[in-house]
This record gives sequence, C-alpha cells and structure tokens, in this order.
Amino acid sequence: MIRCQSFCRLKLIQWSVTYQKSASDIRSHFSKNEQRINEQWKLDQQLVRIMVRQDASTCFFDDPDLQNLRQNAYPNIQIHGRMYFTREVIPKMAKDIREKIIKNINQNKFAITSDGWQKPSKFPALLSVTIHVVNTEFERFDDIFATIVLENEHTGEEIARLIENSLMENGLQIGQISACVRDAAKNMQKACRLLELESFQCSAHLYHLAVTESLNSNETIKNLINVVRQWVGGTHRSNLAQILKKYQQLENLPTNRIPIDVVTRWGSTFMMLEAFNQMKSALIKTQDELKEVEFKNRKPPEISQNNWNNLKRLSKSLHLIKREDFVIIGELCRVLKIFHVETCRLSEEQSIASTYIPTLKKILSALQLMEIKIRCTEIKEFTKILIENLKRRMISVMDNQILKLSMLIDPRFAYSEDYLHGFEWEELEEDMIGFILKGLLINNNLLNNKYKISDQKDDMITGEMNVSYENEDYLQEEDSIDIDIWAQRTQSPSTVSQFSTDSQKEIKLSIKAELCLFKNNSLTNRPSRNDDIFAWWKKFQHGFPQLAQTARTLLAIPATSVSSERTFSIAGLLYANSLRNRKDIPTIDILWSKRKGFYQ
Repeated sequence: MIRCQSFCRLKLIQWSVTYQKSASDIRSHFSKNEQRINEQWKLDQQLVRIMVRQDASTCFFDDPDLQNLRQNAYPNIQIHGRMYFTREVIPKMAKDIREKIIKNINQNKFAITSDGWQKPSKFPALLSVTIHVVNTEFERFDDIFATIVLENEHTGEEIARLIENSLMENGLQIGQISACVRDAAKNMQKACRLLELESFQCSAHLYHLAVTESLNSNETIKNLINVVRQWVGGTHRSNLAQILKKYQQLENLPTNRIPIDVVTRWGSTFMMLEAFNQMKSALIKTQDELKEVEFKNRKPPEISQNNWNNLKRLSKSLHLIKREDFVIIGELCRVLKIFHVETCRLSEEQSIASTYIPTLKKILSALQLMEIKIRCTEIKEFTKILIENLKRRMISVMDNQILKLSMLIDPRFAYSEDYLHGFEWEELEEDMIGFILKGLLINNNLLNNKYKISDQKDDMITGEMNVSYENEDYLQEEDSIDIDIWAQRTQSPSTVSQFSTDSQKEIKLSIKAELCLFKNNSLTNRPSRNDDIFAWWKKFQHGFPQLAQTARTLLAIPATSVSSERTFSIAGLLYANSLRNRKDIPTIDILWSKRKGFYQ
C-alpha cells in the first residue's frame, strides 16, 4: 500500500514537471511566433515607405535583388511579392493612418479642401479631399484624406455625392465641416451648395486668374510674353543652350536654364520673365550671334551639320528682342512679384483663412501706390486693369461671412480699420455672437430653447482704403522689384466704437465680455503678420474660453487649396510608364492619400 502511494506521488510529480515543461514550450513558441510576426510587419512597413518615397512601382517588391537581400538579412522571415503588399500591407497601413486622422477630429469641426485632376489618354480623373483640424493645444493637422476616382460625369451632383460618401464611410458628418476651400469651377461651386457648405475660392487661384486675365487683356504684353516663351523654349535645345551658356559664363551669370511658364502653375509666368530679365546681357549677345548665323552661308568646322541647320532655323523663327522690351519686362516683374511673394507665403506656411481679406487689401493698396510711379505706359495700363479686376473679385470675397469671422478671430487683423470700418467691425461682432451661439446649440447641446439665435444679416460694405506710408521708401528704389506689402505705415487713431453693453442673456453677455477684452488686447498689443497665431491662441486661450473654441474652428480653415494641389504633384510619376500603370485604382488611392502618413 505504501509502495503504491509512493509510486502515485512520483508519477504525479513527473506529470507536473512534464506539464510545466510543455506549457513553457508552448509559451515560448507563441512568444517567438509573435516576435517573428512583429519583425515581419516592421520590415513590410519599411519597404512600403521606401517605395513611396522613391515614387516606385509596386513591382519594386518583386525585384529579385531586393528579395535576395531581404532573405539574407532576415532568413527567418517569409518573402512576399507585389500582390501581398497591395492587398495586405498597404491597406492596413492606410487604415491605421486614416484612424489616426479620425481620432484627431473626434467630434470637432474641421475644414476640407477639394480639387480635381485629369490628364488626357489613359489617365483617370481624380478628386482629392484634404482635412484640416485644430486640437485643444492649438496644433493644426493637415491631412490628405482621400483621392476618389471620377468614373462618371464631373457634375456638381456627382462630386457632392463622392465627397459625402467618403466622409460618412469613415464616421464623419457633413455637419462637422466648417468650410470648403475650392477652385472657381462651376461644378465645385455647385457641389458645395448641394452639401450646404460654406465655401470660397482658393486665394492663390484668385490671384492667378486675376493676373492671367489682366495679362491677356493687353496685346503688347501678351505678344511680348509669347516672344519670351518662344526664346525660352529655344534655349532649352542643345544648340542655342550652348551659345547662351557661353555668354552666361562671360557675363558671370548663373548658367541655369530659364524656366518656361505653365498656364496652370501659379507664378510661373513671373519666374520665367524674372529669369529672362536677369539674363538680359547674355541673351542680347546670343541674339547677335544668331543674326550672324542667319547671313552666313558657310558652316564653321567646329559645328556639326545638324546643329548648324538647327541654328539657321532658329535664327529665322525667333522674334527679335529689343532692348526696350527688357524695360517692359522689368516693370512687369515689379508688379507680378507682389503676387509671387504672397502666393509663396500662402503655399509654404499653414495658411489661414483669416489672412485672405487682409492680403487682398494689402495687394490692392500696394498696386495703387505703385501705379503712380510706373513709367512704362503699357505696364501702367496693365496695372489699372489688374486693380479693377481685383476690385470686382473683392465684392464676392467681402460677401463671405466665414472669411470675415476668421479675420475677427485673428488678433493680427482684428479691429484694424485697414480692412473694415468701425461700424463694420461692430456688425461683425454680432455675427460672431450668432455664429458661436449656433455652434453651441447644434454641436454641444449646451443651450436650451431660451437662447434664441437671431438671424444675422451679412451686409458688409467695402470701402476705399486711405493708407499713408511713413516714407516714400515703401516702393524702395525705382529699379527694384522687391515689394513688402506688410511694411509699417502710420495710422490715424482708432475710431472703432465700443459695442453696446445693454442687458443681454447670460451666454451672450459672456461672449460680449470676451470680445471686448479681445478687442482691447488686439488694439494695444497687436501681433505682427509673421507671428505664430497658433502659439498666440495657445497662450491666451484660457482668457477667452468661448472665443478660443471658435478660434479652433476658424483657424483650421486654410486660405488656399494647396494641400489638394500637392496631392496630385506626383501624378505624373505614378502614371509615367507602363510599370506604374499596373497599380490598380484602390492602390493609387491609398498611396496618394497616405503619402504624408507613410513618411512619418
């Protein structure tokens, strides 16, 4: 009996040891397997990021050398090809990035930009949607949310449907959108109306269209630009390029190619004209040599027959450039540089809708002052036409409530009579109160029925600006094209009257009190144009709790649709050859939409 009990105890101990060992082996197996899966996922993500940064085809994953390199570096990790990455890895990465975007938005208001892209032949038509939101720390996030294929007609109804579906499929509501920045296309305008969205034209588009229309309205300038364009195209050919380079070196000028303008590219005409004007001496000498070629019958021995024939043809086809033409080009560049500088500023920074009206008015003011000093008759006429064009566009800009409210919430511009008269700021305060109350009622359910929101009438008046500059150096030297539209200027004492402090309901009184304090702060301690407005609001948000919430909504709205434009900057690369055309449409959507996220 004793032996039997001892035997059982020994068997039990043996079984316990065996079980523990088996359990330990199982845990070790799962731990190693989990580690291998994590390593596989980490490596897969790295390869996708490399492919995106290099603008490579997804066939990159099928490259034998890459697979051999991967096998040697990670012998225990399975090798996969293109289909695995396009069906498994890239969609999962895209989903993770999109979830982060949605998490940042939460229940907050956000702005969108949307733009279309299309190329001829086999290229698909695409619609981009970017999302912009400001968090409680006043950090703004600008994310590409979707690139949608336009398979049907590009109507306003179709665009509205695609935008709405894209947002709702990811748990976002149209009611959360504070504004949409778009181009001037009729279908985009209609889409915004159908979605009942506040919208406005991209400021960079507005400047580009105004400049282009004004340039085309003057035949002399239009013809001169065509001549310059013809010459620039000629200098891109090897024969003429070599001659130009020779004289650039002799004149100690940069040997860079002169960029040719593109009709749809902002500021490209200015960049072409400016570079052309800088090469004046080299171009005139190049032209003199071409004249000699035209009248020569014998080919120089150092030039091949083919190059000689090309030079002979160019000498006959290129129009003559006169020295007076460079005077017109120089004056024209001084005017166009104003738009180029501001467009670059809006394109490089996190542009804000609050800068829309101030920038447009500053440009108008600068042009009016410049017109007085312009010597060239053709450029003076062009400047007048440009000013009238901008004034016509200003009417619709000043009818947009979102743009005016954004300006009021920005202490760099708020209550300045450079942009609105005193009574206009008072009316805008009432609009701001209505805007805040409506937001509280709809989005946060903080107000009950006793707080009735009265309809606000958007009746802003655009007046002439009386701006006197401290000195005549505003336009700097006559031959300089450097213009600072934000130069300091003298101002008459503010005549903005205090708003009424009559008895109002509690919530309205609170907002009015904040506006009063904000007004005094803006007038006495105004930040400069280049100050970080997000840092300002982060610092002072607790002093203006109601306005700070509204500031997060309005500061999220960009002044341009640059984010959407940049979505398509790699379009030519993605569709450049047959290899890249093998990407299917879902993969294209993922790669474009998540390009920024993959980099991170």
